Amino acid sequence: MVLLNKDVVDVIRNYCQDYPDRRKGYLFANLRKGTKLTTRAIQYIMQDLQEIFEFEEPLTYHRLRHTCFKKMADYREPLDRIAQITGHIKKNGRLNLDTTVIYTKLNLDDLQEVVRRQGWD
Repeated sequence: MVLLNKDVVDVIRNYCQDYPDRRKGYLFANLRKGTKLTTRAIQYIMQDLQEIFEFEEPLTYHRLRHTCFKKMADYREPLDRIAQITGHIKKNGRLNLDTTVIYTKLNLDDLQEVVRRQGWD
């Protein structure tokens, strides 16, 4: 199951309305052939986006996922909720917060912001 917010639902709804005949039953399809997107096709799309947006590091599905959940952590969403959304669940059904806590790891910008907030106002 994938949870989506209203903005994403609206974009998908518009996409489906714009390409109703070319998708042939697939949500994301090769619009020329009407077939499902292959893993390699998605990698090509990610490479194109990397070049368009001039990212220095490779743009991957995992990087997008990590960025999304890091933002949730930055906005102080509780770790148990992030763990459920990410699917970080142990075989016994309990949440795997050890894996989820990776998304809260501070980078240099985060640390600089902590120091900045300690101003002498």
